Amino acid sequence: MAQQKENRKTYNFHGITKSRYGQGVHYEVFGHAYVRSDGRVCAWFAGRDRDAIELCEGFRVLSRSRTNPNEEVP
Repeated sequence: MAQQKENRKTYNFHGITKSRYGQGVHYEVFGHAYVRSDGRVCAWFAGRDRDAIELCEGFRVLSRSRTNPNEEVP
């Protein structure tokens, strides 16, 4: 069965995950974040092994500005 795509708006983001690569290993990354129709915040980004990663938990958005991706989230 084909997976149905949701209409969603994406945002550039700077984020961090501490759960993807094991205990005590954190990974900071730039990618694309979006809010799903069920309210979950998810993100796509390139992993440290150059693989495409999609997470809907286990990460924190550090910035989401369109004009300045280094601007902190209040």
